[in-house]
Parts: sequence; structure tokens; C-alpha cells
Amino acid sequence: MLETKRVSVLEIFYDFVFVTGLFTLLYMLADITKYPLETNLIWRFALTLSVILYVWFSQAAYNNRYLKEGPLDYVCHFFDMTVFLFLFKGNTASWKDSWVLLSACLAFLSLSLALRYGLQWLKAQDDQNKYFAASHGLIFLAQGVLLLLGTKLPYEWGVAALVVAILAGWLAPFYFLRDRQVPALDFDRLKDRTSLMTMMYSAGLVVLSLGTFLSLETTTLLGLILVACLVLHYKVQIDRVPQGADQSAAGFIYSHYVIMIGLSLVIIALGGFMTPYVRISHIVDLSYAGLAVYYLGILLLSFKRKPEFLGGFATWKIYLPLLVGWILSLRSPATDDVELVRLVVVVGLIFAGQVYLLKKPEQEPVPVLEGAPVEGDQGQALEATEETPVTEVAKEAEPVAEVAEEVALETEPAESEADAAQVPAAQTPESQDQADLQAESPAPSQD
Repeated sequence: MLETKRVSVLEIFYDFVFVTGLFTLLYMLADITKYPLETNLIWRFALTLSVILYVWFSQAAYNNRYLKEGPLDYVCHFFDMTVFLFLFKGNTASWKDSWVLLSACLAFLSLSLALRYGLQWLKAQDDQNKYFAASHGLIFLAQGVLLLLGTKLPYEWGVAALVVAILAGWLAPFYFLRDRQVPALDFDRLKDRTSLMTMMYSAGLVVLSLGTFLSLETTTLLGLILVACLVLHYKVQIDRVPQGADQSAAGFIYSHYVIMIGLSLVIIALGGFMTPYVRISHIVDLSYAGLAVYYLGILLLSFKRKPEFLGGFATWKIYLPLLVGWILSLRSPATDDVELVRLVVVVGLIFAGQVYLLKKPEQEPVPVLEGAPVEGDQGQALEATEETPVTEVAKEAEPVAEVAEEVALETEPAESEADAAQVPAAQTPESQDQADLQAESPAPSQD
């Protein structure tokens, strides 16, 4: 069994710097509260956040297997933090101006991972670890080179090279390691570090997006209640994820892409309720869309826990309240207070229902083999035997004893006749004469 390690202080410090830098990406969503919505803003934000999260999860997987907190680990972590700070500081309002810096920084981060995997390839003793480290080192090396080449291309081709490089990094390990046994991953440690990073990101979003509107007490309080339900829902979900290294780390990681994108959309949209001169119907639609994305991540996170866990996370039990709330918002006049209260009620009902279903998950009946007694039948049989009086048992035993006596009397004459018929052959006259003749005849000569 794989021994679970605690998250190191170096990793916590690195994650704190990383999450602080993620907040600089929120400028990409600053204009989504304006009507009409420019959908390119959401796609660019989702792409940028996914790319940066991909690098973070790649580093987290490496640290999960190989981190020793030696001098090389400290040097590589501080190098990666420096690159991330350049990346976050260089972001501008125009994505066309910042995508070159994004590609270049991601290239250096990929090359850093390639170097570390190359060192692990040199240190590996067995063929399994050597192949694993070599394949990942080559993947990150090719990815870094492609990203660097993309910075020299025009805007359209450069963005295409960026997307191809990231998709290749996602899919290549599945191809090269499809028939291989990979080194064990400490899933419990990965779960603790990922949930800690997600919680820090959620708390920062609340402070940045809702903390500036504390003068509007009622609206801010409703927004905080809604965010608290979402965060607590995530915590309950994480606590229910089974322990052990046999869980699917890939599904766990990819679900957090969707969760963090959905949380960002919801919290930014809640800030729109507290902003004057906005179209409330647009903010409502944006809020329900963000909630749909967030709950999709929750469903993906619990997808493989059947039947003891997935029974309480059926899709319709989450999306039906969302659909009803959104339809009611279309049929009624759009006012910020009413719509925000309706959102809080919908999210609160989903959270309360899921917590109740998690405490009492739906269990499938255990199949019974043919001929095997059912558990209920055994209990009824035991109760029946306990309630049967002793006198009835004695009465039932009397006829059995009488039959046994009759059988014994019938078998006695048959046994006597058999004894008389089995007279020893040595006591009859014929057998006695034959024995005397054999005794008088001389023994055969040995010659």
C-alpha cells in the first residue's frame, strides 16, 4: 500500500503565489457583465485558465511522485514562480498583445519539467520508471519547442500552435502509456493539494469580486450566502471522494478545470448584481450559465463513484431546479433583489438536497443466488422456531418413537435367522473328514 505524504511547505508557498497570480486573469472577464455579451471573452478566459492549470497539474503530478525537497527542487520551484509572475504581470487587456508572452512562459515551464524528468530518467533503476520518465521528458521537450516556435508565427497560426501543443500534452501520455504500468500516484496527497488550491482561489474571488460592495449589506449578504453554498457543496463532494491510489487521477484533475471556470463566471456575475446601470436579465442568464458549468464539474468529479455515491448525484436532481429557476426569471420582471433571492433559493435547495442524499445514498439490491435463502426468510424461520412451544415438539416426537420401536421388533427375527444360517464350515461332518484326510497324507517332497 502506498504511504500517504503530507503536502510540503514548499508546495503550499508555491500554490499561494500561483493562486495570487491567477486573479490577474480576471481582467478578461471584466466586461462580461455588459450587454450584449462578447462570447470571445469567455472562450479566451477559459483557454488561458485551462492552459495555466494544465502546467500546474503537470508540476503537481511530478512533485507527487518525485519531490524530495532538495536543492534542485527549490531552484526549479523558484524558477517556475518567477516565470509565472512574468506571465501574470505581462497580461494586458488585449489578448492579441499578451498571447506571445503566454506561449513563451508556458514554453519555459514545459522545458523546466522536461529537464526534471530527464534527471529522473538518469536516476531510474528499472525499465518501468525509465520509460515513464523518458516519455514525459520527451513530451514536455516537444511541447516547449512547439510553443517557442509559435511565438514567431502570426497571431492566428501562433494561437493554433498554442492549442495544438496543449492538446498534445494532454493526449500524448494516454498513447505512450496505454499498455504500460506507470509509477503509483499518491491520490490522497493530490486530492488534498488540489482542494486547498481550489479553496484559496474561491476565497480570493469572493474578496476581489464581492468585497468592494460591502456598503450594500443585503445584496452582499445574499451573494455571500450563495457562494458559501457552492464552496460547501464542493467541500462535501471532496470529502466523499474515496481514499486510495486506485482512483482515477485524470478524471479528478480534468473536473477541476470545469469547476474553477464555473466558479469564476458565477462570482463575477454576482458582482454584476451590485453594479449600477447593468441589464439584470443579462446578469441572470450569465449566473445560471456559470452555475450550469460549475455543477457539470461536480458531476464529473463524482462520475465514477457508483452506486454508493453517484446515486445521490443524478443529473436531473441538480439541473431541474436550475432550469425551473431560469424559466421563472424569464416570465417575471427582472429586478435585482428578486432574482438574487431566487438564485440563493435554487442553490440552497440543490445544496441541501445533495447533502441529504449523500448521507443516505441510494443502494442497489444485492443479487441473490438461486437456491440460497433470502435474509428475510432466515429471520422469519428463526422467529418461528423461537415461538414454537416445547410441548408441541414433544407431541411430534411421540409417533416417531413408536415407529422406531416397531422397526426394531421386525429386525430381531431376521437377525436370528441370519445367525443360524452362518454356521462355521469347520463344525460340519464333511468338513471334519476332509481335514483328517489332509492331515494323514504325507507332505510333498522338496526334491
